[in-house]
Amino acid sequence: MTIPAALLQLAALHEAAAEIPELLQALRAAYSNEEWAVMEEQHPTVADLISACCGIEDALERGV
Repeated sequence: MTIPAALLQLAALHEAAAEIPELLQALRAAYSNEEWAVMEEQHPTVADLISACCGIEDALERGV
């Protein structure tokens, strides 16, 4: 892969990842605390996905 192609790919990845924080906030706002806790307990894969998205969000905020 050429450097320009890699930079374009990185830019596209960053653009897509930048949407994650807003989407996570909207998702969380749609549930009460009790509903959220039940969802995470009943669907651990969803909880893992949310955790991974939070990791991406953290990386974006730190500029990593």
